Amino acid sequence: MFQPLAYQQCVMNDEDDAGIKIHFDHGTTTLGFKFAGGVIIAVDSRATAGSWIASQTVKKVIEINPYLLGTMAGGAADCSFWERVLARECR
Repeated sequence: MFQPLAYQQCVMNDEDDAGIKIHFDHGTTTLGFKFAGGVIIAVDSRATAGSWIASQTVKKVIEINPYLLGTMAGGAADCSFWERVLARECR
Protein backbone atom coordinates (compact mmCIF):
# COMPACT_ATOMS: atom_id res chain seq x y z
CA MET A 1 0.00 0.00 0.00
CA PHE A 2 1.67 3.18 -1.17
CA GLN A 3 -1.00 5.69 -0.12
CA PRO A 4 -2.17 4.75 3.41
CA LEU A 5 -4.07 8.02 3.94
CA ALA A 6 -5.98 7.63 0.66
CA TYR A 7 -6.86 4.02 1.60
CA GLN A 8 -8.08 5.07 5.04
CA GLN A 9 -10.24 7.82 3.58
CA CYS A 10 -11.67 5.39 1.03
CA VAL A 11 -12.70 2.72 3.54
CA MET A 12 -13.99 5.26 6.04
CA ASN A 13 -16.10 7.06 3.44
CA ASP A 14 -17.09 3.95 1.42
CA GLU A 15 -16.42 5.82 -1.82
CA ASP A 16 -16.50 2.69 -3.99
CA ASP A 17 -20.01 1.71 -2.76
CA ALA A 18 -18.80 -1.73 -1.68
CA GLY A 19 -21.00 -1.54 1.40
CA ILE A 20 -17.99 -1.62 3.68
CA LYS A 21 -17.49 1.25 6.06
CA ILE A 22 -14.93 1.11 8.84
CA HIS A 23 -15.49 3.09 12.03
CA PHE A 24 -12.34 3.65 14.06
CA ASP A 25 -12.87 3.71 17.83
CA HIS A 26 -10.70 5.91 19.98
CA GLY A 27 -8.19 4.28 22.29
CA THR A 28 -4.56 3.57 22.94
CA THR A 29 -2.29 2.89 20.02
CA THR A 30 0.64 0.55 20.62
CA LEU A 31 3.12 -0.42 17.93
CA GLY A 32 6.08 -2.78 17.91
CA PHE A 33 8.62 -3.25 15.16
CA LYS A 34 11.37 -5.84 14.93
CA PHE A 35 14.43 -5.03 12.83
CA ALA A 36 18.03 -6.25 12.47
CA GLY A 37 19.29 -4.02 15.30
CA GLY A 38 16.54 -4.83 17.83
CA VAL A 39 13.00 -3.66 18.43
CA ILE A 40 11.18 -0.36 18.63
CA ILE A 41 8.09 -0.04 20.81
CA ALA A 42 5.88 3.05 20.56
CA VAL A 43 2.72 4.10 22.39
CA ASP A 44 0.71 7.23 22.94
CA SER A 45 0.97 8.87 26.37
CA ARG A 46 -2.55 10.06 27.15
CA ALA A 47 -4.87 8.66 29.78
CA THR A 48 -8.52 9.54 29.38
CA ALA A 49 -11.67 9.18 31.43
CA GLY A 50 -14.42 9.48 28.87
CA SER A 51 -13.84 12.71 26.97
CA TRP A 52 -11.67 14.13 29.78
CA ILE A 53 -7.87 13.85 29.39
CA ALA A 54 -6.67 12.78 32.84
CA SER A 55 -2.96 12.85 31.99
CA GLN A 56 -0.74 13.41 28.98
CA THR A 57 2.35 11.73 30.47
CA VAL A 58 1.34 8.16 31.31
CA LYS A 59 4.11 5.56 31.07
CA LYS A 60 2.55 2.86 28.86
CA VAL A 61 5.71 0.89 27.98
CA ILE A 62 6.55 -1.45 30.83
CA GLU A 63 9.79 -3.38 31.26
CA ILE A 64 8.77 -6.86 32.44
CA ASN A 65 12.37 -8.09 32.54
CA PRO A 66 15.57 -7.26 30.59
CA TYR A 67 14.26 -9.23 27.58
CA LEU A 68 10.52 -8.49 27.61
CA LEU A 69 8.54 -5.26 27.24
CA GLY A 70 4.81 -4.78 27.59
CA THR A 71 2.46 -1.99 26.58
CA MET A 72 -0.58 -0.79 28.51
CA ALA A 73 -4.01 -0.19 27.08
CA GLY A 74 -7.32 -0.15 28.87
CA GLY A 75 -7.90 0.07 32.60
CA ALA A 76 -4.77 0.94 34.57
CA ALA A 77 -5.63 -1.42 37.43
CA ASP A 78 -6.05 -4.38 35.06
CA CYS A 79 -2.79 -3.55 33.29
CA SER A 80 -0.92 -3.26 36.56
CA PHE A 81 -2.27 -6.62 37.75
CA TRP A 82 -1.32 -8.46 34.55
CA GLU A 83 2.10 -6.79 34.49
CA ARG A 84 2.82 -8.24 37.96
CA VAL A 85 1.46 -11.69 37.00
CA LEU A 86 3.56 -11.79 33.83
CA ALA A 87 6.70 -10.61 35.64
CA ARG A 88 6.21 -13.33 38.27
CA GLU A 89 5.69 -16.03 35.63
CA CYS A 90 8.84 -14.95 33.75
CA ARG A 91 11.15 -15.32 36.76
